[in-house]
Amino acid sequence: MLPVQYQASISLHQRNLRIINVLKCFK
Repeated sequence: MLPVQYQASISLHQRNLRIINVLKCFK
């Protein structure tokens, strides 16, 4: 895995966690 791809996957994962937390708050 290239470092750039690794950082991109981490940023996407953090975004997904934020979205999940927001959805949980709305429920």
